[in-house]
Amino acid sequence: MVWGKVRGHAWWPAVVGEINKHYPRDREMKYIVHFIGDQTRAFLAEKFIRNFKSTFFQLAFIKKTKN
Repeated sequence: MVWGKVRGHAWWPAVVGEINKHYPRDREMKYIVHFIGDQTRAFLAEKFIRNFKSTFFQLAFIKKTKN
């Protein structure tokens, strides 16, 4: 379980589905992340994914951030 961040939204609990090494628009590796509770998913770079347990108290109570 991880935290996933999509621009304009708060960090949200998610599960990493698979790695997409050939995302067509970017050169960096993307992960397919399935968000818990709303049945959505996103392609996220590693910088937008955090370990759930180790960052729980840092991210769980943030309502919204600029990124």
